[in-house]
Amino acid sequence: MLRKLIFAVCAVALTLASCGRQVTPNRTTSPSGLNPGQMQIKFQTQGQPDFVNNWYVLAFNTSGTGTEPYAINGNQNQNWLNYSFAIRIFQPNSGSALQAQLWQFVSTQGPNGPLKQAIQINVLNPQDLFVTANCGTQTQFCVTLNRVVFITPYCTGSPAPSSSPSASPSPSASPSASPTPGSNCVAGTWFINWFVTSPIGNPVGQIISAAGPFGITDTTFVKQYDVTTTFDQNWTQGLPPAVPGAPSAASQITGGEVLNVP
Repeated sequence: MLRKLIFAVCAVALTLASCGRQVTPNRTTSPSGLNPGQMQIKFQTQGQPDFVNNWYVLAFNTSGTGTEPYAINGNQNQNWLNYSFAIRIFQPNSGSALQAQLWQFVSTQGPNGPLKQAIQINVLNPQDLFVTANCGTQTQFCVTLNRVVFITPYCTGSPAPSSSPSASPSPSASPSASPTPGSNCVAGTWFINWFVTSPIGNPVGQIISAAGPFGITDTTFVKQYDVTTTFDQNWTQGLPPAVPGAPSAASQITGGEVLNVP
């Protein structure tokens, strides 16, 4: 009788367990904890980040052409060469919340050829772009984004990411000229760079520290990613003794990491 009772209990619980072996439900997230369509970028500094006196910037070339968006080209004089987007992480003051602003570098037709201008993009859903301070260590923070934030009205004709947007991003300002159709479109190959800047100007400020062995003049650092694949790639850097360091430990970049789920 007892044997029959045990058999009946196992049969009823079969959808949850197999008599001692638990059945795990299907994952809705990757092993990294990211959902499909998400990317997370980690920013490591020598000392604890100072978000009031420094801006921390992630620069993106999502066009699939060109190369790294280097610090030396991050200005209007260089026409923002190889810049598609930038994310600026900062605090307006010591009592305010940590913020992440998204900027797009939109191509317009000038009198002497294409010109780029920086336009702030208003991300409507806070869950599509947010910052986690002290992410793992006191000297590291994380920026988590839904790649759909890069599909903006200024990126006409670009392929959408694999996930569907929960809210469409819209620009907070209009360009002074009509953007070139299809400019700055999001391709499958991205280049990403890490900067620290002084909190002045727009959108990235005056760069005081950059990834790569030669700091703000470096043109050797290359981090290329295939965002159609799942990956977790990290890097660290050592600054050669002959190259001047950053102004402070909070602005000295020591490494980064990118996690992606297509």
